[in-house]
Amino acid sequence: MHALLLALALTAAPTVQQARAWAAEKAWEELYLGFSSVKPETVSAADRPALSGLLLDGSRTLAGTDGVMAWSLAELAEKFHSTPAVMLQLARTARATEQASAAEAALRRGLKKFPGDGDLAVELGQQLLEERDLKGAASVLEQVPPKSPRAAEAKALLGKARAGLKEEKAALQEADAIERRILSGAPEPPSTPGSTAGGGRVEPGTSDEGSLTYESAEGPAGMRVRQNSRFRFRYFSQGRDFGQRAEYEGRIQAAMNEAWEATQRILGTVRKAPLDVVLYTREEFTIHHGEGMARSVAGLYSSGSIRMNDSAEMTREVKATLTHEYVHAVTDELADNARLPHWFSEGIAEFVEWRSLGGDGPPIGVAARMKGAAAGGTLPTLASMEHQGPIGASDPAAAYGFCALSVRELAKRGGFPGLLQLLADVKGGAAFSEVLERRYGRTAETLDAEVRKQAQGR
Repeated sequence: MHALLLALALTAAPTVQQARAWAAEKAWEELYLGFSSVKPETVSAADRPALSGLLLDGSRTLAGTDGVMAWSLAELAEKFHSTPAVMLQLARTARATEQASAAEAALRRGLKKFPGDGDLAVELGQQLLEERDLKGAASVLEQVPPKSPRAAEAKALLGKARAGLKEEKAALQEADAIERRILSGAPEPPSTPGSTAGGGRVEPGTSDEGSLTYESAEGPAGMRVRQNSRFRFRYFSQGRDFGQRAEYEGRIQAAMNEAWEATQRILGTVRKAPLDVVLYTREEFTIHHGEGMARSVAGLYSSGSIRMNDSAEMTREVKATLTHEYVHAVTDELADNARLPHWFSEGIAEFVEWRSLGGDGPPIGVAARMKGAAAGGTLPTLASMEHQGPIGASDPAAAYGFCALSVRELAKRGGFPGLLQLLADVKGGAAFSEVLERRYGRTAETLDAEVRKQAQGR
């Protein structure tokens, strides 16, 4: 009987009355699966708040016993109607299921829509403090209204953030002095024993494998250029002073080096030529890549460069994007991404990203979305993602997860060295489909069938 009811729920669009019945019966999984593939515009505007409220009730009920379903219900509640309570619950369930970046993103979306909400600001400020983003924490906590019930808590956290910022001030002043010296052409001070500085300055357009010291200069059209043997960072100065530039460049460089080190450790290789990293504000990214891309991606690898969207905020999500996009740059150098199916190039980048975050499989939230998409018949096939990336799927997060699961399945035979050999074969002129079948005994279709069962939780 349960299976029959579930099948009916998945084949016919449920009503809000049905949602109320499921909620009354505490049938939270049926409620989630019934509405997971329903588009908000097909539900009347008057009914969406009520449906969101039922989903929120389910999330709160399951928060202590089934974290994954609690998060999934909260995510679905936001889809139909966003409120401060929904965004707070989504962030809390994301944190409970070890999805720190998803929690931060939910709180930022919530504050953007409800800027005066003290609960959201305190939650985000506390998380940023834990991650040592002191400036970000202070900025958020300063927004808590004095009359908010959590104003006293915000004041205490703000004090901690400001104390930490004072400790960092000396380091920023030192960075300011170093950059002024470099730009003025003054000689470097003599090195001292134990110095951690890299080799000499890197001339524009050249690569010195042994040097990690950065050259900083003003490029064409007011674009700032800072480079070493690994990266060339480019962005518009936007009137920032020396101290602000030193802080900005330092955060980006540290995150990009983390991506380089993670890729070397996990994939076993890195890009040999220096990589251009273009840092856009949201407005600049919109001008260059369009409003749709600016709303949907944190960054992308295109035409030999990583292009970061709104990169002034170095959130966990942006750091993860840097690793993902850096892997694209590596595979492009190894085999030319144009000769790889989209599902593979996106899958290997996503899989390395998972590993860089400490896991071998999808984050809990992504696993839940894949399961829901598979149950609702909206999970795309690998064949459909050969020439079109997962970003175009109805649920891009689920599609990216499916691509990564597929690459993980290949990695079970031969690990990353086997994947690198596959890329070498493609670079040598072999067709990807031929190499896949010869090395792994699979076609895209047979691999799809195997991995789809995993996505469905079987």
